[in-house]
Amino acid sequence: MATPAIAGGISCLQFAPSVEHPVGTIPSSVIVVDLDDDGSLDVITGDRLAGTISVLLGNGTGGFASAVTYISGVLPRVMGAGDIDNDQDIDIVVPNQGGNALSVFVNSGDGTLAAPQSIPTGTTPRTVVLVDVDDDNDLDIVCANVGSNDVAIHLNNGLGGFAPFTIVPVGSQPGSVTAAHFNTDVLIDLVTTNRASDDCSVLINAGAGAFLPAVHYPVGDVPRDEEAADMDGDGDIDVITANNGAGGETVTVLLNNGDGTFAPGVQYPTGSDPHSVAVADYNGDGHADAATANGGGGSVSILLNDCAGALGPPIDLPVGSGPAYLAHGDFNSDGRPDLVTANSNSHDASILMNLTTVRLADLDCDGFVGAGDMAMLLGAWGACLPMPALCPADVNADGVVGGADLAMLLGAWGDACP
Repeated sequence: MATPAIAGGISCLQFAPSVEHPVGTIPSSVIVVDLDDDGSLDVITGDRLAGTISVLLGNGTGGFASAVTYISGVLPRVMGAGDIDNDQDIDIVVPNQGGNALSVFVNSGDGTLAAPQSIPTGTTPRTVVLVDVDDDNDLDIVCANVGSNDVAIHLNNGLGGFAPFTIVPVGSQPGSVTAAHFNTDVLIDLVTTNRASDDCSVLINAGAGAFLPAVHYPVGDVPRDEEAADMDGDGDIDVITANNGAGGETVTVLLNNGDGTFAPGVQYPTGSDPHSVAVADYNGDGHADAATANGGGGSVSILLNDCAGALGPPIDLPVGSGPAYLAHGDFNSDGRPDLVTANSNSHDASILMNLTTVRLADLDCDGFVGAGDMAMLLGAWGACLPMPALCPADVNADGVVGGADLAMLLGAWGDACP
């Protein structure tokens, strides 16, 4: 459905109609990186049937060059990106689900990729993330393996070479893996979504590239993907999953207790057949929202945060046919997160440009500037932390709730999203 225009005193979500760019056959994943180091974000899809990855170089204004394809392997899936050889260029690692191997593409320095090196990994690899798991200042490879119910850890030797992988068991059929800080130490932890056991597995880093045994948390039916983000604005990183089983097409939010353990999940309905989830502040109110790629509906659903970590009803945006994955990035450098989907049925990538105009007078996130917002502002009068999630009444983010904030609120009084 169409998104409403900005009402003036609040942030009403608005995206331009999607623009499609042809890529390889049956793209099933997409990432956003600055591959050619020109300050503009580029898009890369993993083209499952073609056995390729397609690179769309961005021009910085939301446009993209025609795709350049690179042969990867059998059934390439969800890629990871980062500087694995410490030469200041972004490299790409692709899990090839049909070959039990990873393709490591080293950046030539100009946005083109050298011929890939193949390294073995676990059984039926599906998702890769590049992260420094052993805290030695270089990026390692973590791969979620659907067929062996584990993640493979490939430690970097500091030059872009990798030691033989070690295995960490997780739940049944892990299709995705994400890295984040879940507890209070400085080490990077992991979480997987496990589609056959309907849960996610949290792996707390024990140091030196080792992990404590997985702790499993129930989520929705057939979870396909996960993200890690601070959904409730308390400074702790939470987990959100996209679930597309017969038990309900939902996202599940697991709030962090602050120590790397999680409260029971809360489910929110989304669009038809959600395959992927991406978290960002899509409406610019200072709170993390969720977006899903809905393979059955040809759409993206955006679920706006109510300012306390709960999610509202889905707002659906049309894209290409069969969106299998999505990612966000600021494609035109206007400070707003745009979206891209990989569309398996139409063999293209859809770009959705974010047009939301942001003003932060709707303090209680109810879509109306009025008495509830005034009460919040007056109740918070005085010094506070200049962070929207922790002090929403500080409208101008100067660290003080005072006359300037009151003037901004009164100037927006009565505004509402239609």
